[in-house]
Amino acid sequence: ITQDVSASGTVDALPSAATNTTSTSAVCEGTDVTLAGTGTPSITAGSGSISGGDYVTGNIASNETVTIRYTVAANGSCPQTTSDASFTVNSAPSSATNTTSTSAVCEGTDVTLAGTGTPSITAGSGSISGGDYVTGNIASNETVTIRYTVAANGSCPSTTSDASFTVNSA
Repeated sequence: ITQDVSASGTVDALPSAATNTTSTSAVCEGTDVTLAGTGTPSITAGSGSISGGDYVTGNIASNETVTIRYTVAANGSCPQTTSDASFTVNSAPSSATNTTSTSAVCEGTDVTLAGTGTPSITAGSGSISGGDYVTGNIASNETVTIRYTVAANGSCPSTTSDASFTVNSA
């Protein structure tokens, strides 16, 4: 006895593998990241959005890790493939402000400091005590500059704001 047996089936083409060469360097909030890879990008961790070929950071209150996933869809019985890249988005610090009075003062007069950040003296003599600038002993008039600084956060730069005034010798 002879039997003819035949079988037929479909062979699905193996899809190309997903790749993701998006930079993993930290960025500052407000900075777009150019996406690079094969497949369709999506955000699997963190906030923000994808616009065109860029990741656009969200408004964040603290540093966060963002993961971008590229996916190549399944083809028949061949599974999908994915590739992830993660990076940190640093929250942007507030901007330094300085609303210290710029009116001239006489030696021996304290000046109340006003601003956001950490105050320092970048020009002139004197000292900072609590929330006041205390004039130094001077022989002639001098210009004093008070700088408020908000520190950098990761890839986000520090910010500064200056205010200057004259201290007249007594």
